[in-house]
Amino acid sequence: MSSQQPKQSWQHDERHYCSVCNAWMGSDRQSILIHENGKKHQENVERALQDKRVNKQKEGQAQKFLADSLKQMEAAAAALAGGGTGTGAGIVANNSQHQQQGGTGPQPPPIPSNNHAYHSLPHHHNHYHRHHPPPPPPHPNAIENDCDAAITQQKTTTTYLEGPVFFGLLCEEMPVEIWSGPSSYSGLEKRLSKNSVFWKDSLVVAVVMTNNSKVKAATDEEVDEDDDGIQRPIIHVSYLKTLDDTEETIEKNVSVDRIRIVLGGDKTIPDTIEACRLLALGGEEVQVSNNNNNNDQDDAKMMEATGLSGWSTVTIKKTSILQESRDEKEKLKEQRRQVRADREAEQRRTEARRMEEAKVSNADDSALGAYDVWGKGEYKGIDISKELDCPIEETAKRLAGASSTKGKISFKKRTRKKGAGMARRKTSADDD
Repeated sequence: MSSQQPKQSWQHDERHYCSVCNAWMGSDRQSILIHENGKKHQENVERALQDKRVNKQKEGQAQKFLADSLKQMEAAAAALAGGGTGTGAGIVANNSQHQQQGGTGPQPPPIPSNNHAYHSLPHHHNHYHRHHPPPPPPHPNAIENDCDAAITQQKTTTTYLEGPVFFGLLCEEMPVEIWSGPSSYSGLEKRLSKNSVFWKDSLVVAVVMTNNSKVKAATDEEVDEDDDGIQRPIIHVSYLKTLDDTEETIEKNVSVDRIRIVLGGDKTIPDTIEACRLLALGGEEVQVSNNNNNNDQDDAKMMEATGLSGWSTVTIKKTSILQESRDEKEKLKEQRRQVRADREAEQRRTEARRMEEAKVSNADDSALGAYDVWGKGEYKGIDISKELDCPIEETAKRLAGASSTKGKISFKKRTRKKGAGMARRKTSADDD
């Protein structure tokens, strides 16, 4: 007798699942080999490996782009913090001092520092304090005027964000500045205060993401040889060429090298560099990993027993209010687009169903083609069941032309022929 127990009704054979083909098969070796040697399975495996390589390459490019952007932004922030109102790789700050340096007027003498004054005139300084009383405290009104002057000077300082670095901030209806000067100028020459007349206020119409080769072909501009390979968009902007223009000029396929953004110039632009960096990257993720490497064998045992690893990862994502509002706008726009597409699809489905019903219902129509199924979806000619909203002059036909009757129509009087009564035959019955 066989030791194998008979299977109950609720028991089933073990099955094997192929995650590549999303298919189930028998768990025996023959069924598995037949499936794995099949053409469909091999094509799916090759496609899965190709997709995996492509995704890995895209992730590497994204990580490289993120690292390069962070390096550029950190260098720009360091240049801004170290030089005060100096120019950096990605940020340009112009103030009233730069405008004075670019002009031809006389320059004010430099203000000596405290250390320089102390070393140059040590005896005079002590002598002054020894023989003269200390100056009186300043008046409150003078302090208030000094504060107002400091605030005015701070407000006159303008920080510009360069387009090649902060192009992630660009969106529709954002105010920017476009370079209208010679294309041969370098980035440093564009930042000079004397060339500020070539920057025109403009408005972003559309932001189009495309390939670098397409951008070069569309813009017909010279591109630096040391291109970093980062995919940058092309911008469609609108601006006024002169102050007397009443109609705006729309310029398409503008490269980001000709665009700069004014920090805090609009409600869609953040006021700080950190917020701009977060908004340009779409949120920054910081991963902190902790692992207890005291005993690798214990970790391996725990992972085999429970399926849990000894690694613990904490992900922190910093974002801004503007990024959240952008995400909400994108979601709302996508919902409206989906609703519009569903409505159009429903209309097409209803029209197709009506056409099919009309085609079936008029299959035995005796009019022999009077019903236009593929055209208007109705009978050819005039529908007599509907009222005609047109005057009688458009449908009636004149009996005679107006030129022949001269506007008058007369009817002929009917006359009897001569001898018509005499030709009548009489019978004897008429005499009675």
